[in-house]
Amino acid sequence: MRDNAEQYIASLTEASFFERLLVKHSEQQLEDDADFTVAAYTHDFTVHHIADMQLDHLEEVSAERMLFPKPDNLDSEDVEDHLAQCLDSISKEVENPMFTDPSVTSTA
Repeated sequence: MRDNAEQYIASLTEASFFERLLVKHSEQQLEDDADFTVAAYTHDFTVHHIADMQLDHLEEVSAERMLFPKPDNLDSEDVEDHLAQCLDSISKEVENPMFTDPSVTSTA
């Protein structure tokens, strides 16, 4: 009986929410609100998907360059040496990029 009363209260609360939502809006306003919500979540999903793809790419690059050692093989000297190697690798890439734009000529 108590469960039925709680369900009744919950459904009444839900019904009054929808009543307030629907009564105060025209059909066009409700459609506009729905379109806006879809557009907002689509944008969020797209941004999340792009960020996930970028992280996947970074993981692949770091694995190719072995930038992250296995956690069980770490001590403080290894971490410092590995960081120095990573920084050297990055600076070499900046000095000699793997991909160059042939339309850009160096003035050096």
